Amino acid sequence: MERLLAKLERRFGQWPLPNLVHVLIGATAIVFVLMLVSARPLVALVLDADAIARGQVWRLFTHVLIPSFEPRGFGLLFMLFWVGFLWTVGTSLESEWGRFKTNFYVFALLIATTVAGVVTGMPTSSMIVTSMLVLAFATLFPNYEILLYGIVPLRMKWIALLDAGYLAWMAWRGPLPVLATVLAAAAVYLLFFYANLARVLRGGAAMAAAAQRRAEYRAEAVETRPKRACVTCGLTDDDEGADLRVCTCQEICHGKPTVYCLAHARSHRKPAA
Repeated sequence: MERLLAKLERRFGQWPLPNLVHVLIGATAIVFVLMLVSARPLVALVLDADAIARGQVWRLFTHVLIPSFEPRGFGLLFMLFWVGFLWTVGTSLESEWGRFKTNFYVFALLIATTVAGVVTGMPTSSMIVTSMLVLAFATLFPNYEILLYGIVPLRMKWIALLDAGYLAWMAWRGPLPVLATVLAAAAVYLLFFYANLARVLRGGAAMAAAAQRRAEYRAEAVETRPKRACVTCGLTDDDEGADLRVCTCQEICHGKPTVYCLAHARSHRKPAA
């Protein structure tokens, strides 16, 4: 995928749209405000194959601007947070990827979800596309921390897991059109991030193997370690409350490591002959 993007960028890299994610989020916010007044604008924005066939081609793009939640009450508060958060996502993606790759990712998501919607006849919304933007951001910056509603600190990797879990639940419980749209968007995400995910999985497997080796080494070291015993009273490591010390003094031990229990280490009497 990276090689293909590099070739395309060399040929078409002078034409990317600046701040595409910001434009998408800003347009979604405008539609949300219009929904506060009336739901009638949605009629002209939804994905309708018959209307598209009659020449209303803008519906191929405007269907992803429709918010997936109510524009009142908690939905209004969520929208304010969501716009601010996705603004950060768009800025970070362009900074990390550059405009061309960010454009390519967004347009690939739009095309995939549009095709799935037209084929299955399902009206779509902005949720699936923005969820894939969040997953992309979380994959690139898993430890980035946000304050949910300015209060609850959350790292992006946990938000991504919740987001992916919700999409999986939608795909499992929803009708076939929902499954098709989620899978289409997920396919685009995997095309861009399969290498990243493979590295994470390999790294996790390597860490698990290393932890297993350390645990086996510690267990083997404990099993093979010789049992110590006080040379004066015979108290060993296995005795309850044993606190054994090693002395290498010249006066009594003649520089040779000698084991004493704590009491005899303090009195430091010479072992009986």
